[in-house]
Amino acid sequence: MPARANPSQQPQIGWEPGYHAARRHLEALAKDRDLTIHALERFAYTPHKNALKLMARTSSDVNERFGETWVYLEATDGALLGHYLPTGEAAGNTVTTWLTSLHIAAVGGIAYRVVATVLGLAVIVLSVTGVMVWWRKRKPSSRS
Repeated sequence: MPARANPSQQPQIGWEPGYHAARRHLEALAKDRDLTIHALERFAYTPHKNALKLMARTSSDVNERFGETWVYLEATDGALLGHYLPTGEAAGNTVTTWLTSLHIAAVGGIAYRVVATVLGLAVIVLSVTGVMVWWRKRKPSSRS
């Protein structure tokens, strides 16, 4: 979507009508894709694109901390511009979502976070001790 030359600082449709339109589009998407809406999290306006975005946590989300299901609307009349599903639609999005969620430990609860932390610390310890062993071995011995 091209940037607007003179963007309005408020959505022309208005915040409340825009939110209700976005929610209707999200509910239609959920029904069409057989998704469950767990929480409506954020509603934002991007003036330079004249777009509203409703962000929600749905059954399509892997991340346990925040939702990545998005619905985009035209801020003038509430027409649907598009949507983004983190999994189940495009293979690249699904792989990226899983890798990102694993990287930031946003899946698996506290058990996964503890395991990831311990493994991360083990990598650091092994790296430091490896450098220390290498450093000692590379110094010529003082014995002649």
